[in-house]
Amino acid sequence: MPDETIILVHGLWMTGYEMSLLKRRLRSRGYTVDQFRYRMVTRDLQHNSARLRDFIARQRTDKLHLIGHSLGGVLALQTLR
Repeated sequence: MPDETIILVHGLWMTGYEMSLLKRRLRSRGYTVDQFRYRMVTRDLQHNSARLRDFIARQRTDKLHLIGHSLGGVLALQTLR
């Protein structure tokens, strides 16, 4: 399998712990998996999008996937715009 990294982005009112099962399953299939955690209640979408952009820029991988749940998906799409 090529060098692939998956970044999980949780939804609103979540901490990232909810993605633990998915994280374990993806890792068992050989993927490098990391989680991006954010606080949407105290920080706005633009702030968190900039943080996610920086987080992505630090990844060292051939291929990168973003998996976002609910608001995490919106945040991922906003970041990629």
